Parts: sequence; C-alpha cells; structure tokens
Amino acid sequence: RLNEIHQKHGPAAANHILILMRAAYNWNITNGLISGENPWGHLKQFKIQSRERFLKPEEVTRLFAE
Repeated sequence: RLNEIHQKHGPAAANHILILMRAAYNWNITNGLISGENPWGHLKQFKIQSRERFLKPEEVTRLFAE
C-alpha cells in the first residue's frame, strides 16, 4: 500500500503515512493494546530531492522587522 501511495501521490506523502503508521503502532504497543513488533518499524523513508527556495521581497521585510 505504501508503494501505491508513493506512485500516486509522491515520496513526501508516502513518508508522512509511514511516520504516522509507525507512531500509531508504537503508541498501541506502548499502551498494551497490541503486542509484538511494529511491522512499519523496519521500513525506510523514501528519498526526497531537496529544493532551493528564495525569500520573496515581503518575506525579507518581515525577517528584518523589529
């Protein structure tokens, strides 16, 4: 299912789902609601290409505002 999300919505969406599911399973295990290992625990996040972003003029003004 995670690969389907990756193909349809991209790697960032798939990583968000992976993080959410990993946390949900860990919470349930910690609170004794389920037992065993986290099936999402061994999965690695997808690589995301970083982007370069520049500030817009109004953002520069807010950055240096007192």
